[in-house]
Amino acid sequence: INSPIVPARKAKQLVEFGFENNLDEKAVLKGVFLPSNILEEPGARISYRTLICIYANIINSGCSFELRPKSPFNIVEYGILGYAMMASPTLEHAINIALRYYRTQGPLFELTIDKHVAGESIVRVKDSFNLDQILLTWVIEELFSSIPPLLRLLVGSPLPIRRIEFSY
Repeated sequence: INSPIVPARKAKQLVEFGFENNLDEKAVLKGVFLPSNILEEPGARISYRTLICIYANIINSGCSFELRPKSPFNIVEYGILGYAMMASPTLEHAINIALRYYRTQGPLFELTIDKHVAGESIVRVKDSFNLDQILLTWVIEELFSSIPPLLRLLVGSPLPIRRIEFSY
């Protein structure tokens, strides 16, 4: 939890989210020590503890965390993983790459997909860090809000998502 393995761009995205919600950088980074300019360094890494603290600062500020599409969506957010998915010959291949290498993005969860015959898939998210319910809800909804624009980018048109259910 203290090792710097999470891409620092995650923290930068959260600072930007805070700014969009009228929080300044100091409020988002309260209690967090980051070397100067780390958020601007390509390839820089932060710890899970730092990422969790940033999420908690945003949540504690009263920001709403409803499920909403990311805008604008950019495959660069996924780094090399994003480019590998874009280069995949099929959507299924891209999904398999994502499932194999998603940990390179510093997620706060374990991810699996169960495929079902009726054309539906169940995405299971397992809490890796024993997060409190509010933070876990935020992390899950952030993940799921990125799926439709990612799929649209990979196949060139919107895919019909028929149903999204959460266990909370």
